[in-house]
Amino acid sequence: MTAAPLWLIQNVRLADRDGLWQIAIDKGRFGEITPMGRRTMKATRY
Repeated sequence: MTAAPLWLIQNVRLADRDGLWQIAIDKGRFGEITPMGRRTMKATRY
């Protein structure tokens, strides 16, 4: 994503991952999924 996402969903629990995550929604699609509080880790794209 080049611009800021339209929505940012925070404190999400994912079934196959530990901890809390934030999900960016961009143009009606899931964007970056990043761990909460750890912005240095590589983001996962779906």
